[in-house]
Amino acid sequence: MAAGVSGWLIIGTTFRNVHPRAATVRLWGFRAPIGAFLVAWGVAAMFASFIFDAWWHTTYGIEEVMTSPPHCLLAAGLLAIPLGAMALIASHLNRAENELCDSWRRAYVYFGATSLILLMTLVTESTLRPYQHSAAMYRIVCVLAPAVLAGLAVVSGRRWAATTAAAIYTGFYLLMLWLLPLFPATPMVGPVFHRVSSMVPLEFPLWLLVPAALADVLQWKLPALDKMLRSLTGGTAFFLSFASCQWWFAEFLQSPMARNWFFGARYADFSTRPASVYLAYEFVEQSGVGLDSKAGMALALVCAMISYWAALTLAEWMKGTHR
Repeated sequence: MAAGVSGWLIIGTTFRNVHPRAATVRLWGFRAPIGAFLVAWGVAAMFASFIFDAWWHTTYGIEEVMTSPPHCLLAAGLLAIPLGAMALIASHLNRAENELCDSWRRAYVYFGATSLILLMTLVTESTLRPYQHSAAMYRIVCVLAPAVLAGLAVVSGRRWAATTAAAIYTGFYLLMLWLLPLFPATPMVGPVFHRVSSMVPLEFPLWLLVPAALADVLQWKLPALDKMLRSLTGGTAFFLSFASCQWWFAEFLQSPMARNWFFGARYADFSTRPASVYLAYEFVEQSGVGLDSKAGMALALVCAMISYWAALTLAEWMKGTHR
């Protein structure tokens, strides 16, 4: 679908003027909106990753990590598609005011939510339950999530945009958590350390709803503040709300009360070793990266502020683009 839409926009605009030329850019002899080129690149990167991944498996075998080079290329392509769609929608909103604008704003929020889902899925291995008492996990989330949530709150023009995106992310993860174990499955590669008879889902979603709601509230209450002050305020609000919610909820997820189908703490994939901290329901203790490490958590706070500032900078570009 993405290939068809972007291809139609690029070919149609170049040869048949299906899109206003004043709202396009020229690239390699073709004319189209910036978003169409970004979507086309994402599709090309995805197909290239399939070939790259096949070669990688033939050369190095089946990998056990999500962040192998072919998977990172695939993730970049997947992420470029919703970002390109958001750029297309933003240019449309900046050029027209009509009865369809609210529908376009809802679509913008949806594509922002898909971006959030993709980013959080890509870093799943670093945000598992055993790592949720380490500063490293909080730094990763503070780098990625504020950039999406703050940008949605500013650009979309909808009152609860960031909260809606976080709710879509949460709902998607919950559906996967509850539905995937209903399908039978057996391991097809080794080594197998843990017997499974059904598909193993992702874990319970991270608590992004609270910081997302704060991002929306800050957008209403502090729209006139300087960008730097908004970054400091928004980054601090995100870090404090997320860290406080996730820290205590992580303790609950490690307890016997969460080892059921609803919270999903009873699942483990076949490559999980019996003596691992995952099956022991313990937190990973790493010197210098725990929550008691003031430097580690202070860095996470700085990451949230920088991410918030980057979101506001990108939002300014999005609100000003007409191509």
